[in-house]
Amino acid sequence: MCREFRHWPVALALAIPPLVLFWPFVFGRKVLFWGTPLLQFYPWRELAIQILRSGQLPLWNPYLGNGTPLAANLQSAVFYPLNFLYLFIPVHWAMGYTAVLHVLLSGWFMYFYGRTLGLSRFASVIGGLAYALSGYMVARLGFLTENAAFPWIALLFCLSERLVCHRNWPSALMLGLAIGVQFLAGHAQTWTYSMWAVGFYTLFRAWQESKRQGASDKIKVGVLFALAVLVGAGVAAVQVLPTWELTRFSQRASGLDWDFAMQYSFWPWRMLTLLAPDFFGNPAHGDFWGYATYWEDAGYIGVLPLGLALFAIVRWGLLRKRGRKGDVVALQVVPLLGSLAVGSLVLAMGKNTPVFPLVYRYVPGFGLFQAPARLLCIYTLAMATLAAIGAELLRPGVRLHAFCRLALVSGAGMLLAALAGRFLFAGIRATFLIATARFAMLFTASAILMLLQRPSRTWWPVLVVSFVAADLIIAGWGLNPGTDPRIYGATTASGTVIAGQEPARTFIFHDAEYAITFSEKYLSFQDFGQSDLEHWWGMREALLPNLGVIERLPSANNFDPLQVGRIHDLLALADDLPSVDALRLLGQMNVGYVITGTTDVSLVGLDLLHANQDIAIYRNPYALPRAWIVPQAQVISDPSALLAQLTDPAFDPRHLVLLEQEAAAPLDNYGLLVSSSELTLREWPNKVTITVPPDAGGYLVCADTWYPGWRAYVDGVEAEVLRANYAFRAVVLPPGAHEVVFVYQPRSFLVGGLISAATLGIAALLALIHFLCR
Repeated sequence: MCREFRHWPVALALAIPPLVLFWPFVFGRKVLFWGTPLLQFYPWRELAIQILRSGQLPLWNPYLGNGTPLAANLQSAVFYPLNFLYLFIPVHWAMGYTAVLHVLLSGWFMYFYGRTLGLSRFASVIGGLAYALSGYMVARLGFLTENAAFPWIALLFCLSERLVCHRNWPSALMLGLAIGVQFLAGHAQTWTYSMWAVGFYTLFRAWQESKRQGASDKIKVGVLFALAVLVGAGVAAVQVLPTWELTRFSQRASGLDWDFAMQYSFWPWRMLTLLAPDFFGNPAHGDFWGYATYWEDAGYIGVLPLGLALFAIVRWGLLRKRGRKGDVVALQVVPLLGSLAVGSLVLAMGKNTPVFPLVYRYVPGFGLFQAPARLLCIYTLAMATLAAIGAELLRPGVRLHAFCRLALVSGAGMLLAALAGRFLFAGIRATFLIATARFAMLFTASAILMLLQRPSRTWWPVLVVSFVAADLIIAGWGLNPGTDPRIYGATTASGTVIAGQEPARTFIFHDAEYAITFSEKYLSFQDFGQSDLEHWWGMREALLPNLGVIERLPSANNFDPLQVGRIHDLLALADDLPSVDALRLLGQMNVGYVITGTTDVSLVGLDLLHANQDIAIYRNPYALPRAWIVPQAQVISDPSALLAQLTDPAFDPRHLVLLEQEAAAPLDNYGLLVSSSELTLREWPNKVTITVPPDAGGYLVCADTWYPGWRAYVDGVEAEVLRANYAFRAVVLPPGAHEVVFVYQPRSFLVGGLISAATLGIAALLALIHFLCR
């Protein structure tokens, strides 16, 4: 129906609503900041862009966790093609622009998928809006890697459908490129769920087609899909191999703790919010009171699209019962999409059903991630597509009109009941009544639109599209607070104080970090709070992880899902030890400045450097320099025993270094202790140089993270890099003046880069041959 819905109205219908909703970030001089944009994505990406602009690759981040991989951190998304915009636009603006760009891509990709299924432009636009402006996408706009990975799900389904229909290698190549790009977008969890869903979809569609074409076609599709996965892995190898290496050495190497993994399981009562998104309140209105967070359980696609999706399922069921296939080709995917919608919704409930725990234990990939509720990405894809199919199936008829008249009466009755509830039930929560009234109005308006259905008139599809867009814009309004771009200003008073002291790392205890970050003052899940710069500058002044990176202040903390496991162990231990023992351990990590809440009295008595309304900064009297020379070494092969020795009050790290294996050329106890002031340390991207004075010798200990890929050169000759003091680096130095250079040259990046380059080269060559031979 409505085949006259031309291309330019499609472009406007899919572009205008997102631009209206996100007007402040596109035209209003506001920047994303609330939560992860400020605490994670800006520090990572601003550092990566600065290193790229210097002509180097952003492989290592020296400012977090005593040094940690940067490019291998998947969420930094260094190799994601669309992030090239960061090279030309200031990072604080680019975050908002690219986030909105991905909302637009979501709508376009879903539109292409609908057209691939044979749907009309009108129906495909309905699906595109329901997908792009869904609660899942809009509520997660600031989670930039989820935002970037989400649009590609629709394109993967679109290209999988093309693969099933055409069964040729160009289709497999296109699908493989999309698989690789989605991984590079930076969210492994979304990519994993996408791959399982797309694999299930492709195999089911191949089975359907084999009933018409023959079993050989099913095998051919399977082979082509495997080829596509292989191409995708090759394209993303430059990211896959370094990230896999980081995972192996991270705190998640042995899997996730069960309780941690089950956090943010979809709350069953939030099923109501699939109809009325603010039934349990909304942090944008300051009244959210539901379980966990608003955004993790957001799955709203609009009242009318939800009704159309259910209509598509009912229509398919009726036709199947009558033994008819119907005149819409897309009907054949309805049972598949319905299964994906129901299955992903059940799995999203995580610990609230017995289903996900089984999948978590026995299905590869599901046990690697937190927050089962993120499976709502597949639910959203399936329901948005069903909504498009439902729009295609709409036909004026007696039964439809009878149902709409009944819905009209029901909606009016529901609205009256909600309005009366304010007076009849004094104890009922206001969010219940407001959300119910809103749903009733939208339900009633949807029924009226269906009664007004005029397939041959242009005004009707325009009215329907406008209604769907308005519903979703209103539902998403305010879910992404914006503020003045000066929030990303270069310096704070706290940072200036630390920068004026001797170079050393900072550290904030976990309890203090949590109390400041997730207080009612700043990141409250119930209320986004005020958006003025003065208020949020207090968060910058608190120097929470990873805010110090903005001012290039090195820290032992690291706010990252993947941290180097040994460093994570030391920080967890420091949180548990008594204050003095914790300070001694932190001192070995070159932590010279300890940040704590103003109400914490455990460090009172130390030298107070700075204090404000949220934090106090103390000097750590036990701080060691970043590099020093030790005369002796002790080998303890058991990491647990070594860690126990490291935290023993009798252990003196200035005179003894603990190694896990004997050096290839050990010293004969002739090491000389050299004052750290005599060592000169200079740093460049991926490189540290330490100049050692004459008459020095022993074990040069550097309180930087030991990690595969670091190589050491003493006077230009490669030397063995030893794992020292559980988590750090050391090299053996014979007596005399030396220049020691540590260089980060990860083999995982080199091999991955070669594989990606080869894959892209072969793909480009095949595409050229295909083009020339057409």
